[in-house]
Amino acid sequence: MNKKDKLYNVIFPVWFLWLVPPVIFVAALGNFVVDSVVLLLAYRLFIVGQNSVGLWGLYRQSIIKVWLFGFLADFIGTIPLIGLVATGLFPLPYEVETAIMWNPWTNSAALLIVFGCVVLAGALVFFFNNRFALKEVIPHQKERFKTAVLLAVLTAPYTLLLPTEWFYC
Repeated sequence: MNKKDKLYNVIFPVWFLWLVPPVIFVAALGNFVVDSVVLLLAYRLFIVGQNSVGLWGLYRQSIIKVWLFGFLADFIGTIPLIGLVATGLFPLPYEVETAIMWNPWTNSAALLIVFGCVVLAGALVFFFNNRFALKEVIPHQKERFKTAVLLAVLTAPYTLLLPTEWFYC
């Protein structure tokens, strides 16, 4: 290779963006911010006085795992929605499918399905954080349980309940 040769976008080629929509990066950043705020709140409420590492030490030890497991839980929580609407394995009435995709508040069955997916994702957030992400950082089960519950309740993907038609119509 010559000194004048330049390698542009070798690590992250621009054409890769069509495979991963840019909105995922915005969602990931939003999740990171929300997870950070809730995690710091939980540590402040339940743990800081009992730990020698301190608030920021606990945060640094756990935020990446909490964030990645939270993103995984949100993704798994949306799989039933994608499965119901995109695959046709479980045929739903047109009104229910349309409500799931555009505005779950217009159909009670769609609202229950979407809310069920939010609850599933929240339960997975609790499970992943309690079992994996916080296990080494918070050795005491009671504090880890309370922290995982707070993360699950406050970081569940409630945005699934927002009408998509607000953004596209």
